[in-house]
Amino acid sequence: MDFGIIFVFTAIIATIFGGYLAFSLRRHLKLLVAFSAGLLISIAFFDLIPEAFGALPGQTIFVSLSLVVGFLAYFILEKFILMHSCFEPHECETHSHSGFSGMAGLVLHRLLDGIVLGISLKASPETALMVGIAITIHSVPDGINSVTVLLLKKQKQLVQWLLTVSSVLFIGFIATFFIALPEKVLGLLLGFVAGWFIYLGASDLMPEAHKERSISLLFATICGFAFVIALILLLPRV
Repeated sequence: MDFGIIFVFTAIIATIFGGYLAFSLRRHLKLLVAFSAGLLISIAFFDLIPEAFGALPGQTIFVSLSLVVGFLAYFILEKFILMHSCFEPHECETHSHSGFSGMAGLVLHRLLDGIVLGISLKASPETALMVGIAITIHSVPDGINSVTVLLLKKQKQLVQWLLTVSSVLFIGFIATFFIALPEKVLGLLLGFVAGWFIYLGASDLMPEAHKERSISLLFATICGFAFVIALILLLPRV
């Protein structure tokens, strides 16, 4: 357990660092939004979805259904509860909590990271090492995504939300020692979060980032994809 705790705290520090990086560069919010759009969508396609299929081999339909449910869940929240995303100041005054849905997805993603780390530790120290490295590196873009979404939605609770996103990983890790989570359930949850992230990136972040015809914004989006793809290629899969 001590081995896993080390990675939990390094991942928390990495998340906070990513949040600080995004906050310090808030004047370049459009570029961060474009970069985050690429990050979220590519994390869904290249990380979450393959992990979900790996947890449910031969059960493609269930993974696909969980993906669709996650996608539609965000759509329904925006359509009937959150009304719509607020990108303009007057909209944010009316719908000041519309950033909650995006943050909820990030919190759930971090919770799953903690659960995956705890489960990998039960498998073997070597497996936990590889998973821990991957989670720690992915924590930096998670922190960037968290603060970017909050800044975009004009939310003021930056520190509170960032600490929540950071610390929930610890909760997920500890929970694995008290709650037996079947691998099939984890696969469905990963698919759900993937669908959630695809909608957030494609419907919320990407359109906002590309309201302007800008080569730099296009390049930032591509960099978001390239960053995750590079991590997937460089880090060993477990």
